[in-house]
Amino acid sequence: MRFRAGVVCGALLLSGCASIVSKSEWPVRFHSNRGAVQFEILNESHEVVATGTTPQVLVLPASNGYFDGMDYRVRYAGRERFLTADVNFWTLGNLLIPYLGYVGILFVDPLTGCFYRLDEACYLFVPDDELVPALEPSAAE
Repeated sequence: MRFRAGVVCGALLLSGCASIVSKSEWPVRFHSNRGAVQFEILNESHEVVATGTTPQVLVLPASNGYFDGMDYRVRYAGRERFLTADVNFWTLGNLLIPYLGYVGILFVDPLTGCFYRLDEACYLFVPDDELVPALEPSAAE
């Protein structure tokens, strides 16, 4: 009986495929066609979570809670672009586990933050004919 309970518990713990082979925070490389461009990253609450100058790599969390992927706003040189979390393809590995895969998809991966992933790179394009202004501190919106 103990052996059977141990096998069931072990299978439940290992059913989160993305949680085993992936991560919840992703390195994102910020680069630009104009060399050193200052940027700031705002989260969904419009709070500045990071600032930097291209080229730079920052590690950002991909999840904002249970089944909630993180959406970032990147402000630079008078422009802005969005960095949005997508579903991690490793989550689909849960479908290969008979009867227990749903535990990984519904509970383990979303709770550990591994259900989502961010792109590896974020390209900040500034047209050649524009001056690159210094980044102004953002005001609370």
